[in-house]
Amino acid sequence: LNGGDEVGVAATEKIALEEAGYTNIYIDDAPEGEYSNGYTLYALTNTAPGTKKLLEEKYNQTAKPIEELPEGVSKDYDFVLIIGSTTED
Repeated sequence: LNGGDEVGVAATEKIALEEAGYTNIYIDDAPEGEYSNGYTLYALTNTAPGTKKLLEEKYNQTAKPIEELPEGVSKDYDFVLIIGSTTED
């Protein structure tokens, strides 16, 4: 999800994920709110531990649990990636 002001960030990331072999990727804008710069990964289920590990390595972070998912973000997925601002002010 695009959580910053830059247009097209989520679409660009979708292409990179598809090129890396990931499928079933949905992109949209994140609900209004304040999001950290860069990437924030959420793991909403425990059904794909291998994918979780690969995504954590790709984005160099530990996935946050579903309980930390921002209000208004759909819980219909295994993982949610919110991309905040990618530029410095």
